[in-house]
Amino acid sequence: MVKPYTTSDPEIARLLELSGELFDIRSATELLHWDQETYMPPKGILHRARQLGTLSAIFHAKLTNPEVGELIQKLEDEIHKSHGSHRSYNDTDRALVREMKRAYDKATKIPERLVREMAQATSDGLEAWKIAHKENKFEVFIEPLQRILDLKIEEADLVGYKNSRYDGLLDEYEPDLTSKRVQEVFEPLKEEIRKLLRKLQTSQNKKSKRLLRGQKYPKQIMLQIAEKMLDKIGYDFQAGRQDLSAHPFTINFGHQDVRVTNRYLEADLGSFIFSAIHEGGHALYELGISDTIGNSFLAAGTSLGIHESQSRMWENLIGRSLPFWKYWTPYLQAKLPNQLGSTTPEEIYQEVNEVQPGFIRVEADEITYNLHIIIRLEIEKDLIEKKIKVADLPEVWNTKSQASLGITPPTNSLGVLQDIHWSQGSIGYFPTYTLGNLYAAQFWHKLQTDIPKVYDHIESGNFYPILDWLRENIHWHGSIYRPEELVKKVTGEDLNPKYFIEYLKRKYR
Repeated sequence: MVKPYTTSDPEIARLLELSGELFDIRSATELLHWDQETYMPPKGILHRARQLGTLSAIFHAKLTNPEVGELIQKLEDEIHKSHGSHRSYNDTDRALVREMKRAYDKATKIPERLVREMAQATSDGLEAWKIAHKENKFEVFIEPLQRILDLKIEEADLVGYKNSRYDGLLDEYEPDLTSKRVQEVFEPLKEEIRKLLRKLQTSQNKKSKRLLRGQKYPKQIMLQIAEKMLDKIGYDFQAGRQDLSAHPFTINFGHQDVRVTNRYLEADLGSFIFSAIHEGGHALYELGISDTIGNSFLAAGTSLGIHESQSRMWENLIGRSLPFWKYWTPYLQAKLPNQLGSTTPEEIYQEVNEVQPGFIRVEADEITYNLHIIIRLEIEKDLIEKKIKVADLPEVWNTKSQASLGITPPTNSLGVLQDIHWSQGSIGYFPTYTLGNLYAAQFWHKLQTDIPKVYDHIESGNFYPILDWLRENIHWHGSIYRPEELVKKVTGEDLNPKYFIEYLKRKYR
């Protein structure tokens, strides 16, 4: 049994205590969010919005208490003076002070009034998005989204930024990320992906069979398949559960209670499987965090980009590999004999790796997926910088989709309304998906060096060597190391997009 994070330093001990109390309030808030998206009755929304606003205000008041600021300042001074003295602070101590300071600095710039208003606006926005998405009525979402956008602009202005207002929001999800850095990484990547796409569109002439889509797959069977896959890759159902929601997500109430959800579509087994593996990757990260930091600000993924590297590694680098389907095809044949009884692993592999521009991001192939992300980041950056209006979003979206993917969504539900993120105020989140692809490829390159027969393990259904490697190198550390520090610690170099490009070129040559 790993002992919890303890210290003989009274100031660190007090900061740890405060961090734990804040973590508990955040966990209670997340529990209300989970319930809202899974089991809350429709009429509960008015009370839920108020409850979330109250908890958010309590969290904000506790975090901005002068004691927290004084304690952080004192510890920063002590850590600075400790160099060369008898008093020492380890990486965990330093990281706790760093993360608490990061949260405190941001919170003290944002008034409690804004915190309450954002909680109310996003709770209302989520319900409006659900209706707009279901009924293909963008007009239902215009006013709630405008309210959220106004509040996020106010937040960015209060937090501060050097060049672009968008920078003030990017940093929330990926520490120290700027729009300039996004441009430096994404522009060359976009060009390489477009080259690959053009090449494949002229050479890829064999259409795959529709095996995981287009047939009727019973809900209970799909849930059983997803549960089996989650269990096999290491997800602990004694520390989590699987439920259904309008949009798949993973949520953490503590590193021994991490839950996943999925979205059921009767004619789309493939989407259900890949969503399960994707969310499972997120959950494994949270479940793998060291017990020593399990009730503190360090008990979370170090950034959303690193988090996405874990989900997308399981979903794509593992889940779309031929060895993966050599293992799982017999199981699917047994569970769905009428639909998949005569299917081969090679046929499924071809289907799940077919490159074809489509409307839906979460169903996109590995080539076009990042073009979907670039559309979204360009739009939300322009929204935050007031270059476009909310009412014009469908037209802007469709124009960019046609220019980038060569297709125009026939409905807003298949276009601008497809993602939940903006309804939750998650503006600045989308770039982390592509960063996740880049991190994942670089981590995978190192993992293959350390585990040369990794694909043999996958083909035999033994996923534990992969999980053990990820836990030791990434999961265990939680937020102790910043993203760039962690990447260098694990791979020996800074983030390098070449590993992702090389992976795609090898796969689609």
